[in-house]
Formats: sequence, structure tokens, C-alpha cells
Amino acid sequence: MRCAVSAQTVLVFVEAESKKVGNLAVPDELMVAMRASPCLRVDLSLENRVNLLLEDYAFFTQDRALFADRLERLVALRGKSVVQAWQERIERGEMREVVTQLLSGHYDPGYETSTGNNFVHYAQAPLVTPKSHSMADMLVLARELVQAP
Repeated sequence: MRCAVSAQTVLVFVEAESKKVGNLAVPDELMVAMRASPCLRVDLSLENRVNLLLEDYAFFTQDRALFADRLERLVALRGKSVVQAWQERIERGEMREVVTQLLSGHYDPGYETSTGNNFVHYAQAPLVTPKSHSMADMLVLARELVQAP
């Protein structure tokens, strides 16, 4: 019995992650391939990103003590006074403001630097901009990307 396999290009989209995802490690060979591959930059507005995080991580807004406690890990990077100010805002229920500050002042700058250093084609990556963070808009974008030449 003979089997024939045709050569076919398969697109695989992956998020720019570090080698460690949770308690798992991405195999080195896969990381090398990911980092050498063409990139896309998904440009979702800050407001939409905040909305998405508030939805996906709602358990933080429901457990203010947990959220405030997790921020303690950032003292070495951001300083005690900055973290304390975030924790005070959490105590007052100002979750949207804290998430906005965490994204724009902490996460985004570090992510931009790390991604630029680790992904060969990141600087030349085309921007794609979904209308919103909704599943419907993300599906529209995904279909457009798969159909693109």
C-alpha cells in the first residue's frame, strides 16, 4: 500500500509568548521557528484591551485583596509608591483605571521591548486592527487573515 502526501502550505498563527506559558515550556525548536517567522501586529485600542481584560479577568475585580496582593510582585520593577497607589485605587473600586495604568505604564513597554528583541521580523510587521475586542469582530479579522494572499 502506498500513501501519497501532497506538499501544502499551512498557516499557523501563534501569540508572541515567552518560552514559559503557565507551568509549561514551549519546546526550543518551536520557539526558534516562531521567532524567525513573519509577524503581524494586532493593534487593538487601549479602551478595547482594558474592556477585554476586565471581562477575562473578572475574578480580580471580584476579589480586590487578590488583585492588590498580586501587584506586590511589581514593587521591584515599579517601586513601592506606584504599587501602593494602584492598590489604593483597587480598594476604592477603580479597576478600569488600574488596568489602564498597568497596560500603558507597565505591560506595554516591556512587551514591546521583549517582542522587538525576540522576533526577527517584528519591526516590519504589518498592522491589523480589529474593530473591537468582541468575538464577532475577532472572527471577521481571522477570516480576513486566512483569506489574504
